[in-house]
Amino acid sequence: MARKKDSPQKAALREMMGNYLKENNVKVKDGTDVHSIMRDMMSIILVLASGDFRHSESDKKRQSQSI
Repeated sequence: MARKKDSPQKAALREMMGNYLKENNVKVKDGTDVHSIMRDMMSIILVLASGDFRHSESDKKRQSQSI
């Protein structure tokens, strides 16, 4: 549920972050955890935005299966 004053972008980011935490069973204990989570999420976003899927998990699985 979006907060009253959130922009659509901020609400979408909040939802994406919540989904990421639930899907990966992540527990946030302090600021270091938040920093680590944000770094991981940004690396995923940058890979998706660049179109560089060479290092994606599905590609690694395909490479290991073809060997």
